[in-house]
Amino acid sequence: MADNIVPSAGTAFVWSKETPREQLNELYEVVVAKAKDSIGWYVRKKQWPSRMSRFFRALAIALIVIGGICPILQSTIPANGQAAAGVFGIAFNNWGYLLLALGAASVLADRFGGFSTAWMRYITTHLKLDGLLQRFQLEWHIASLEIDLSENPKDPVQLTALLEKLRTFAQESSALVNQETEAWVVEFQNQLAVLQKATEREKEKPAPQQQQQQQQQQPGADAAAADKKLPIAANPEKPATPAADPNIVNPTPEPAQEQPTD
Repeated sequence: MADNIVPSAGTAFVWSKETPREQLNELYEVVVAKAKDSIGWYVRKKQWPSRMSRFFRALAIALIVIGGICPILQSTIPANGQAAAGVFGIAFNNWGYLLLALGAASVLADRFGGFSTAWMRYITTHLKLDGLLQRFQLEWHIASLEIDLSENPKDPVQLTALLEKLRTFAQESSALVNQETEAWVVEFQNQLAVLQKATEREKEKPAPQQQQQQQQQQPGADAAAADKKLPIAANPEKPATPAADPNIVNPTPEPAQEQPTD
C-alpha cells in the first residue's frame, strides 16, 4: 500500500489514423484507471484518521462527563459523617479538575493531530471523485453511441469531441486532488502558527524565581510611593491657626449689668 498517490507511468502515445477506435479505448482505460487509483487511495487512507478521531472524541466526552460528576460525588458520598475522601487519597473535586483537563487535552490532540479534519477531507474528496467518474462514464457511453465506436470513426470533429471529454475529466479529477492537498497544507501551516504563538507566550512569561523576586520587591516600592504622596507639615506639634476673615467683624462684648439688691 503506497503512502502517496503514485502518478501513472508516462508511456509514449502515438496517434494512428488507422485504428482510432482502439486508441480511444486505450486512452479511456488509462484515464479511468488513474481516477480509480485516486479513489482507492482515499478509501484506504480515511480508515486511520476515522479511528483516531472517534477514539479522541469519545475519550474527551467520557472524561468531561465523569469530571463533571466528581464534584457531585464529593458532597453525596459520606465517609464517617464527613465528606468523601476520594480515590487514592485524592478528593473527588481534584479528580474532577484532572479529568476535565485530560478531556481538553484529548480534544487538542485530535485538533493538532488533524484526525477529524483529515477524515472529513478524505470522505469529501472520495465522494466527489466517485461522482465525477460516474458522470464521465455515462457521458462517454452516450457519446460512443452517437459516434458508433464499433467502427473506426473518420470524422475529426467526432474524435476531437471524445478526446476533449477525456481531457476535461482528467483535469477535473486532478483538480479535486490538488484542492484536498492545498487544504491540508493550509491546515498544517495554521497549526504551526498556533504552536509558535503559544511558544512565544511561554517565553515571554517570567521565570518563577524572577516572579517571586518581583513580588518581594513590590511592597517596598509601594511603601516608597505612598511616602512620596503624603504632605509634609511645617510644624506637626503646633496646629495651624486659621487665617482671619476680613469680612467678619468681631462684636464688642456688652458690659455686664448689675442686678439690684433688696
